[in-house]
Amino acid sequence: MDLETKVKAALSVAGAAIGMWINNVWTYFFFAILLMIIDWLTGLSAGRLTEKGLTSEKATMGAHKKGGLLLLMVMGFILDIAFHYFAAEGFRFEIPFNMPIGLLISVWVIVTEAISIIENLERINVPIPRVLVRILRKTQDKINNSEEEKS
Repeated sequence: MDLETKVKAALSVAGAAIGMWINNVWTYFFFAILLMIIDWLTGLSAGRLTEKGLTSEKATMGAHKKGGLLLLMVMGFILDIAFHYFAAEGFRFEIPFNMPIGLLISVWVIVTEAISIIENLERINVPIPRVLVRILRKTQDKINNSEEEKS
């Protein structure tokens, strides 16, 4: 591959990455962080109001988990950018699904946080529409089992 083609490929990947980052990533991060904050608050309430109680160890573990989920999202978006770069360089490989990895992970994190919020609210006796729980669980199951369905 000549230098001009490599430069064009690099610029197109960089442009795609910047466009994806500006247009999508921040939106997913915003929703994920917002739901993480709500989950943290409802978890604190549920911990204080139920027999299980709240400990600093549980709170610390929860904070580390939330940080890990955000890093998982970052990794997914980095993989998306890397795969675009590999494709622009002419490296061909097959990804077993038709959705960007970062988007898939982000949707999974958002749904998981929403389910956790519902569980916390149920622990403090807030009535939750069953249809909402079913929709979120089906979405989570669909993401978790998407690879198994293709086998």
